Amino acid sequence: MYKKHIFKYYENRKIYNTETKKLSNYCEILQSLKDGNNVQVIYNKTGDDITHHILFQILISEMKHSPEYVVKIFKILLLGDEKNLKKIQKAIDEIILENESKTL
Repeated sequence: MYKKHIFKYYENRKIYNTETKKLSNYCEILQSLKDGNNVQVIYNKTGDDITHHILFQILISEMKHSPEYVVKIFKILLLGDEKNLKKIQKAIDEIILENESKTL
């Protein structure tokens, strides 16, 4: 069964996994998403949900290794209709698979 993993983000840019009670990083958040879990990132100082900000940073980080996908995803985002969300997911999956094959 999939879980909701909650991470706390601190001013010093450290990320704390509330489930494991250990420091975490972007790779662990990404792995949690790949495992099908929901994630939430809370800014510890204010209690604000900054999940969207952190996920965007992870996406940008993944795209550094595959710049050709940046333009592709940006165009899909600009078109903005609902069927394009599947195209975005496919493009992101391609980026992740390509990056994983580069690290093997």
